[in-house]
Amino acid sequence: MNISLTVIGLDRIGLSVGLALSKKGAELQRTGVDLDHNKEEAAKNYQVFNLVTGKLDDAVKLADLIVIDLPLDEVKDMFTRFAQWIKKDAVLLYFSGLPEKVFGWAKQLLPENVYFIALTPTINPKYIEDLDQLTPHADLFDNSQIFISHLPNIPPKVIQIATDLTSLIGAIPCFADLTEVDGLQTVVQYLPRITAAALMDEVINEPGWRDASKLAGDDLAIATRLLNSILVENQGQLMIENEQNSLRVIANLQNSLAKLAQFIQAGDSQKLQEYLESLQMERESWLGKRRNTQPREKKQIFGRK
Repeated sequence: MNISLTVIGLDRIGLSVGLALSKKGAELQRTGVDLDHNKEEAAKNYQVFNLVTGKLDDAVKLADLIVIDLPLDEVKDMFTRFAQWIKKDAVLLYFSGLPEKVFGWAKQLLPENVYFIALTPTINPKYIEDLDQLTPHADLFDNSQIFISHLPNIPPKVIQIATDLTSLIGAIPCFADLTEVDGLQTVVQYLPRITAAALMDEVINEPGWRDASKLAGDDLAIATRLLNSILVENQGQLMIENEQNSLRVIANLQNSLAKLAQFIQAGDSQKLQEYLESLQMERESWLGKRRNTQPREKKQIFGRK
């Protein structure tokens, strides 16, 4: 089966999709697109696409499947750009944040005969604590889950394509509602970044920050490093677009800080220690379950060499 797949956005996720498909020997005509010339040139070094280009029209016109891996603030403009070229019955596979919001943009800007499915990835447990969040890997999705979200009127064949692609790049398909995924992403992806921003704001506004900054080391650097993601991915817009969920998790974070304050004010070190130990046990339990995720074999519609 001669299927043409175009990946738009050649950052870690987009390149990892290309690497995984190349490694598995999928019989797909693979095209990589990035409007950033530096990223376009860097992607050529991986040699996983039949063509890497900055020309959007040529890459979209013949694509049966289009993978989108872009920061949220670039997605709407990208839909506007390629709406005139996208072919009938093309399947749009969205790998980035806030899929419910982005579905609304797709419905507004793209032709009716284009199918939108959100594929929200998790990553291979072996990379969970890896400080390098930029380097792509062929096994980035191995032993992980990808949440597949779509409207109920999507044809079964289209859902099968999304499911098979998920399996082909090494992940386990997991179906979830679009609204549900927005909420889950807010808790586990955006809240840590919000927390990093709040922590840095508190620290720099401490009266002794000028002197304390000389003492600050890896603890503060590690706890606030997610601020880099906020700048790169324009998280400010994402928080505003996701206002209800953002405000909810911020309120819950305030409640958690208040609980800690209550333990401290009570002066009961044993109860406070037990509370902290219970949180550590929950963290280890979560990591243990993620590390034990196992793939399931699944028949795929894509051919292999």
